[in-house]
Amino acid sequence: MKYFWSFVIISLFLCSCKSGSDSAEGEKLGRISHSEKVDLVDTMHLKLSDFENQILSNGKVYASSRCRLRFKSSGVVSSINFNNGDYVREGEVIACLDSTLAVFSFNQARISLENAKNRLADVLIGFGFSADEGSGIPDDIMEIASVRSGYAEALNSYYRAGTELKNMSLTAPFSGKVAFMKGVLYEETPNDYFCTLIDDSKFDVKFNILETDLSFLRIGQDVEVSPFADPSIVCRGKVVNYSPSVNSKGQIEVCARISNPGRGIVDGMNVSVKLIEKVANQWVVPKGTVVSREDKDVLFVYMPETSTVRWVYVNVLKSNSTSLMVVPDAERDAELKDGDVVVVSGNLNLAHQSYVKVR
Repeated sequence: MKYFWSFVIISLFLCSCKSGSDSAEGEKLGRISHSEKVDLVDTMHLKLSDFENQILSNGKVYASSRCRLRFKSSGVVSSINFNNGDYVREGEVIACLDSTLAVFSFNQARISLENAKNRLADVLIGFGFSADEGSGIPDDIMEIASVRSGYAEALNSYYRAGTELKNMSLTAPFSGKVAFMKGVLYEETPNDYFCTLIDDSKFDVKFNILETDLSFLRIGQDVEVSPFADPSIVCRGKVVNYSPSVNSKGQIEVCARISNPGRGIVDGMNVSVKLIEKVANQWVVPKGTVVSREDKDVLFVYMPETSTVRWVYVNVLKSNSTSLMVVPDAERDAELKDGDVVVVSGNLNLAHQSYVKVR
């Protein structure tokens, strides 16, 4: 019996030791597993590039070439060749008036002019000249003969009748789209205007910036414009002028001219405006690359030889909608060099010398 109880005590002791050993071993493995945790990250190669310094604003677009067209003569509309939204090339006829009387007047003026030419020849013969001599006739003689024969008056009537006939057609002074059509077929021409022609290949954009941003503004500066209705449309242009005075809200009105190659912008649209100034030879990284550690801005540089990252203290000088312009923090002897592999995502939970795996 004594040996039995001795065996039981020894067995319990051995089990206890084994359990403690297993527990310690498990804790050790857990620590190793935790210390070698690997984060997946995305990287980019750092290089000096241009940073786009931006000022954001809202504005409105206006057609830079816009004209209300009207007939110079009154009458009944006999034909309309284009409607609202139709594209018209320069010189094309948009609409016509009934030209019956205008044609009659022109033909009458032409006949009167031919009769006046015959009378002019007779008067010139009386002065001892032939009408065939042309430029050989002195100017003062030709002037007297033209008045006496009625040729000068007939020529003036002929030109006037030709102008009246031409005014029966409404032609496009430039290429563009027809808008605000007010004319109606077989009715009298409107009193104010017949239609509006808009050149939608380019637009003027008017927007405001704060007076504190005046030093940033210059003629010829690049702008990007996107309509609120479809931000995926981006039209580019340049600043053409700005107001020399500040309004009551402390703002300056700026006008930029943009091209509209895809015809995605429409006259009168509300748009977002991005005023751009390029700063050359800067360290430019995407937003999200810089994170806060110990109340300081840092970015992580990947070291492929150890598959770890080190943090580099930086100062953010400028930011835009997508990027940051950074410089190493000289007070902490930080350093960046061309070709550094910088972590751009997956860096929220990283620490100095963390193990990572590049995707």
